[in-house]
Amino acid sequence: PIDAALTAAGADPADPALAAALAWVQATTGADVAKASSWFPPAFAPDALLGADGDVGVLVNSPLDGIKVTLASPVTRIAYDDSGVSLRLGTGESLSFDRVVVTAPLGVLQRQAIEFAPPLPFGHRGAIAALASGYVETVWAQFDEVFWKVDADLWHVVGGDGPIRTWLNLQPVTGRPVLVGLVGGPDAEAFAKLGDGDAEAAVRESLRFFVSATPTP
Repeated sequence: PIDAALTAAGADPADPALAAALAWVQATTGADVAKASSWFPPAFAPDALLGADGDVGVLVNSPLDGIKVTLASPVTRIAYDDSGVSLRLGTGESLSFDRVVVTAPLGVLQRQAIEFAPPLPFGHRGAIAALASGYVETVWAQFDEVFWKVDADLWHVVGGDGPIRTWLNLQPVTGRPVLVGLVGGPDAEAFAKLGDGDAEAAVRESLRFFVSATPTP
């Protein structure tokens, strides 16, 4: 795991800067740093955040021009051999193709919601069973007015342990006093179980690092 690898390398996980870096990894990937693999270096905060602020439908509609798209038709069975692939839909309909690209979510495969005939190779099934999904919660808070003094679009707590350590400031882009908190890993699982009152309290507690008094969202 990442935290064990850092300790073995002589790093101090309690160092505020390192703790903040690990919190960033957890918030943006959803991975529990006590379980995440250290084989590949994590990605840290970029110098600038980029994102679309308009209609992104053209990114999907243009490539799909002339292509038939079927919605609300879950695939329940995939039968394949050297002659082609047959799909059984939840509606009972069957479709045949020469080739099929399967991009089902990991959770769907782990629950075996799709039957494969013949079964997937042993190596594939082993990988599906061994992999895990991360947990990420996004917390949207809109205020009556801007109460912060900075224009930075990314905030991250260093040297503190608030419930929500990472925030995106959407005010420079949208013109509205909106902040989006990112919570990942075990913290996200715990946050998802909070009621409205406790969630609001967590937001206020987390934003105290950036202002002296936090209004009610």
